[in-house]
Amino acid sequence: MHASPSATRHVLLIDAYNEREMYAEAIRSQGFVVTTAATATEGLIVLRQHRPDVIVQGMRLPDLDGRELIDCHAEAGARTLAIFL
Repeated sequence: MHASPSATRHVLLIDAYNEREMYAEAIRSQGFVVTTAATATEGLIVLRQHRPDVIVQGMRLPDLDGRELIDCHAEAGARTLAIFL
């Protein structure tokens, strides 16, 4: 059984504002819940608070590499699908 889009939470981690908002709107238009962050530091806070089902992120964030962010998230015991752009 698949979850409905509104029940699936996404976190979008992209540093460029226009690109982040474009992707967020595209995901929201499909009925998904989206929370955004511009840095890895913000992203780790958002990930802990919102416990998303999917992380959509860029590989390079201003303060941490995208892979390192996922490693930090996993070290906290989280297992979340990550999509790199």
